[in-house]
Amino acid sequence: MKIGLDDYLCKHSGKDFPPFGTVYTIEEIELMIKGKKVTEVTEVTVSPEEIIQVCEFPLDVLSDELKKLVSKISTSIDISHEAVASIALTVLSACVGNTVRVSPKKDFYIAPFLWTAVVLPPGAGKSPTQELLVKPVKKMQSQAYLKYKKLMQEYEVKLNAFKKDKSNTTEQPEVPQMDQFYISDSTVEAMADVFESQPRGILNSQDELSGLILGLNQYKAQGNDKQHYLDLFNCNSWKIDRKGKSRFIPNTGMGIIGGIQPMVLIQVFGDDSFHDGFIQRFIFVCPESRPLRFSRENVSDEELTYWEDLLYWCFEITLEMNDSGFVKSKILTLSDGALNLWETFYNEYGQLATILPMKVSGFIPKLYLYSLKLAGLLHIIESFKKKNISPTINEKTIQDAINLTKYFFGQINKVLRLYSKKDELKEYQTRLSRVIHTLQGDVASGKLPLSKIVEGYNKELPTHAHLTSEKISNILSEELGLTTKKSTGNYSCLLWEDEKIKNLFRATVTTVTIPPEIKQGGVNEVTEVTDDFKENNESAFWNEQEIQEVEFMEEVETNV
Repeated sequence: MKIGLDDYLCKHSGKDFPPFGTVYTIEEIELMIKGKKVTEVTEVTVSPEEIIQVCEFPLDVLSDELKKLVSKISTSIDISHEAVASIALTVLSACVGNTVRVSPKKDFYIAPFLWTAVVLPPGAGKSPTQELLVKPVKKMQSQAYLKYKKLMQEYEVKLNAFKKDKSNTTEQPEVPQMDQFYISDSTVEAMADVFESQPRGILNSQDELSGLILGLNQYKAQGNDKQHYLDLFNCNSWKIDRKGKSRFIPNTGMGIIGGIQPMVLIQVFGDDSFHDGFIQRFIFVCPESRPLRFSRENVSDEELTYWEDLLYWCFEITLEMNDSGFVKSKILTLSDGALNLWETFYNEYGQLATILPMKVSGFIPKLYLYSLKLAGLLHIIESFKKKNISPTINEKTIQDAINLTKYFFGQINKVLRLYSKKDELKEYQTRLSRVIHTLQGDVASGKLPLSKIVEGYNKELPTHAHLTSEKISNILSEELGLTTKKSTGNYSCLLWEDEKIKNLFRATVTTVTIPPEIKQGGVNEVTEVTDDFKENNESAFWNEQEIQEVEFMEEVETNV
């Protein structure tokens, strides 16, 4: 029998726990609970997958109106409701911004900004969903821009009058500022300009999150853009020092939403992200893959009215400033019952961190913060009904936020599985290996014609999924570590190096003996594709976008 969070930690919180990192059997723990000494420690295998439970998205934590909209968008775009709801909450977090802070105790204040990565393959519906939910924010930005253009025209007229006034009776006009609600430029300098004019914070909506992350320090050999992002998560002030110029930005804050392809994620969030705390600042949504289906359902303008009204109402929440230029947020405290629930959650997950690997336990301190952020957002959604923000978060809201946090903790489990598979062959690599295995009889003088490999790979694939000989040659040499050679007459071949070829087959292909009772035609052996290959190639369908993803991966790897 194995230990899980719900089986032990929740039942025995408050007891004396074993030293950090020590794992005991249930029998030994029962002895410790009774105060008896354990002389022999037997280690049990408790993997993070067994402790971190992957659970369904708790859709019932949302208001009836928002839940109805999420379901409608999910059906219309054919995307999971967990992706829709997570995108919606992130957009909402940026609209609320620094106007409120959640506080479980004195000097502990958390703004509700979410940083969310939606982990989906291309064409899974993330982009249209994000565009639909961000549309009201972009509409406000468009209106602000039109207003700004008009003010700039008036400014130019006044500035010309000022310059022509020799008597100095005309006051020099102030340069107008454009209201900021949304950005796509993620450079530190661009964001500093925005934060200076918009202390409530903004939304950063990225179709591809990888572009934002890979762009950090892109133009500087020794830049500190990533450090500014680490500070940004906590809404810390920025001090930016550039050659001959320094700036101080007292108020920062940003909600970040973007999609990322599963295998690109492990390239963009490298192992160093676990050490500097960067990856732990994101929450991840990893919906299960499912076949694409066309839906005739539409989301009408009337059905989006609730969403637009909610966001516009959030922008109307007053943001006050103190004399030093810092925001004075509305403080949302926890009721006694809510604080008791949150304290129990905090302590249980603190103990859980002692038996989890660093890559997992590093997420827990940030999940504490996310539970408060989510509580603040659910409180705002509930307050919208009454058009009044209560200063106290109740017990139900904090429990709903904890349930949401547990869901996102489970998604971390899915993210870590990607890292455990990063050394496995990709689908197209496995297909190549299988083709090479079937062509062993065509090897002559230690060479296998590349043309035969190309022919075998492209066989039965739709035309748009075919790979060129040059592409396949690059995959063989640069990704699979094999040797290709181009001879005179433009004849290309794969050099048959036994050890390298054996290692390749060992990863994908095994040979099994057929029992005598099912032998046919004198065949004694049959090639069997491993489980990894079968899982990835049960269907002959090959999506053109997957080929594009291969090319994108190469680009990412080069950039990294």
